[in-house]
Amino acid sequence: MFVCQESSENLAGEPKSPHSEPWYLCPSDEVAGIEPSVEKPVLPGSGEPVGNCGERMEMFCPACGGIFESKHSCMSRLCPNCFRKWASRESKPASWRFWTGAKYLFYQLRRGTGRFRGIQTAADCRMLHVVISFPDLDSLDTQRKIAIAVAKRHGLIGGLMVYHPFRQDEEREYVLDGYVHFHLVVLVNGDVPEGGSDGGVLFKVVADPERARGGKPSFHGFQELAQVRACVFYLLTHCGILPARHALTWWGAMSYNQLPTETLDANYDGRIEYCVSGGIRCPFCGSRDTEPAIVSVPHGWRSTKPVRHIWPYGVPWAGVVNDTRLV
Repeated sequence: MFVCQESSENLAGEPKSPHSEPWYLCPSDEVAGIEPSVEKPVLPGSGEPVGNCGERMEMFCPACGGIFESKHSCMSRLCPNCFRKWASRESKPASWRFWTGAKYLFYQLRRGTGRFRGIQTAADCRMLHVVISFPDLDSLDTQRKIAIAVAKRHGLIGGLMVYHPFRQDEEREYVLDGYVHFHLVVLVNGDVPEGGSDGGVLFKVVADPERARGGKPSFHGFQELAQVRACVFYLLTHCGILPARHALTWWGAMSYNQLPTETLDANYDGRIEYCVSGGIRCPFCGSRDTEPAIVSVPHGWRSTKPVRHIWPYGVPWAGVVNDTRLV
């Protein structure tokens, strides 16, 4: 058996009640005995825009006085216009939490403190992209527990996981085929036990995008924060969406009860600056301190069409006490 082998060094710890969880060892007969899932997920962008999403509007930049055209955005994950913006927005805090959390946990591993006290640590701590696949069973909660149990059996410490119930067919269309797979961005201490398939359960470590010298696959893992964010963004653009359920969740040593955000903020600065992008970017000066353009101004000027212009002598209504720019 490839996936369900016992491990003498289980860095992630045992589940709370392994004997009550039939998927803990993941034998093929136990997996086959679980009922198929009845939940029907959808793809991001498969819904309808919310409110006035997509309508044109004019934006004003106080920094340079520029007026430019933009569009309303609902930022819904089901909106065909905004689902990529939603994925980009969600990938920022997720990648930041994973990157800083990895540094924090690797520091504990090297020192042998906290929950890692007494563990013989290895020098090669890595951050990898892993895929776990199995038949579409029971509910999403059960599927996540199966994926976490398989991940722990391979010595993975923790990280984030994204739910993917779709596969591309020959025409490159995303369809449901009776299997689900979870993409995990994980922390690894040392080597990962060999993967493979057993009874429909598959474990695979995804190779680095850039191959090593000689064209051989490389498994060094993520080396930069930007690489983690790019991976999370791509995974969210075609994940599975269920009503009132998160597409991205945390598990193991990176779960919120094991590693609170307050702990990372106390040790690493810059989360707010990295995650909060501000308003719509001005195409003239690059400032994000923008706001909706005026309908009328005290000087009588009125916008009748989209304007791309920078006022040559500053803002024409500067110094007016009763400013009515905002609508």
